[in-house]
Amino acid sequence: MPGNKLAVGGRKAVRAERGEKAKALIAEKLKAKKLRAEQRRKIREECGLEACPIQQPRTIENTREFDETFVQPDDPEDILEENTDEFASYFQLASRPKVLLTTSPKAKLLSWKLCYQLQRCIPEAKMISRKSVPLKKLITCAKNESFTDLLIVHEDNRQPNGIVLCHLPDGPTAYFKLQSLKFPSDIKGCKRDRVFGNPELVLNNFSTRLGHTIARMFACLFPQNPHFRGRRVVTFHCQRDYIFFRHHW
Repeated sequence: MPGNKLAVGGRKAVRAERGEKAKALIAEKLKAKKLRAEQRRKIREECGLEACPIQQPRTIENTREFDETFVQPDDPEDILEENTDEFASYFQLASRPKVLLTTSPKAKLLSWKLCYQLQRCIPEAKMISRKSVPLKKLITCAKNESFTDLLIVHEDNRQPNGIVLCHLPDGPTAYFKLQSLKFPSDIKGCKRDRVFGNPELVLNNFSTRLGHTIARMFACLFPQNPHFRGRRVVTFHCQRDYIFFRHHW
């Protein structure tokens, strides 16, 4: 062969040899790991957990430093705020959620598709075409129709890129940027059956004061009487500055 280049067959042989060595090395490391785990188990059986405590995996959340903005369950200031804020009537069962869904003006197909999925997710949500109606006029009409929340899907370059959530009539309002959006049709094996009943709501890890307010905003979108037999779950999981949303049915 000209130069120092290996033939195609020689390259395959070298790659195969490297693969076998890598597999052997991984198997050896796994065997050593199992041996160490077995030794720790025997020590715990003989001497107890104090001699060899169980190691907890390091995650983003359990290594997070304490922040003064964390909400404590027995803080009287937080309890007073919850009883007097804009969402108090919902949690006191004085009002029922009534959500209005719409898009930015001249929205394209994917924005309407997202609105449809949100309508399936949120019970008693109404979806309308905004056309060219100004936002102030839209909010006024929503107040007159006794809507409790307004959801607006924004788009850029024909792609949904954000959602505005406005709690009526006096706010607050939040803007959420969309990333990694997947529809049920994009998920392999996802059911496309008709959904029914009120979903069970899971709000996870909204531990700061701001997160607590955002969680209460999300809670106000859903009725407080979930139908457990319907086996529907809506999950909002907060991890640092990201909120992961899932709708299971």
